[in-house]
Amino acid sequence: MFVNFLLSLEKLLILVYNLTVKLAFLGVEAVKDYISVREASYKWGVSERRVNQFCTQGRIPGLTRFGRSWCIPADAEKPTDPRKNKPGKGGA
Repeated sequence: MFVNFLLSLEKLLILVYNLTVKLAFLGVEAVKDYISVREASYKWGVSERRVNQFCTQGRIPGLTRFGRSWCIPADAEKPTDPRKNKPGKGGA
C-alpha cells in the first residue's frame, strides 16, 4: 500500500513538473507572490467574506482574478476602514 502511494506521488510530481515546463514554454508564469482569500483573512484577522468584499470593491492594489478566485499580492496591506476618516462624526 505504501509503495502504491509512493508511485502515485511520483506520478503527481511528474505531472506538476511537466505542466510547469509547458506553461513556462508558453510564456505563462506560475502564480507566485500571491495569496488566496483564505490566507489574507488569516493574515489580516478578518473573515473570508470581508476579504471578498475588499476584492469586489477594488480596495486592494495589484489585485487580479484567476478564474473564479482572487489573487491577492502577498505584500498587500489590509485596506483601511473609510468610515473612520469621516469628519463631523462621533463626539469630541
